[in-house]
Order: sequence, then structure tokens, then C-alpha cells
Amino acid sequence: DMTAQVDVTELMGNEIFLYCLTPDDKQFISRVDPRVRVSTGDEIELAINMANAHIFDPKTELSLAS
Repeated sequence: DMTAQVDVTELMGNEIFLYCLTPDDKQFISRVDPRVRVSTGDEIELAINMANAHIFDPKTELSLAS
């Protein structure tokens, strides 16, 4: 689990993308159900399912999947 602050929300039809910042200024995007009620500036607690996670190098933007 991790804590993050929602920087931007983007409704994409059947899902919402949350652009978030962690307390140590790491950025990430989370895809959530559109019924989730969250707003810009909210502090949220997230659990990451690593089986469904996609992680990229911030400089090269290449996938870090093996």
C-alpha cells in the first residue's frame, strides 16, 4: 500500500486515470473504476496489484518488464 496525492483526474469513459504524486515526489498514473469518488488534491491510499502493474523508466520511458 502507498499514500499519494491526486494531481489530475482524467475521465476516460469506463475508467478514470489518476495522475498522482507520492510524498517523495515520485509520479505515477493509476487506473480506477469511474464510480470511485476522488478529486484533485485528495490524499489517497492505494494498493498496487503488481501482477497488473506496468512500470517504466522515467528517463527513457521504456518498460522495465523483464
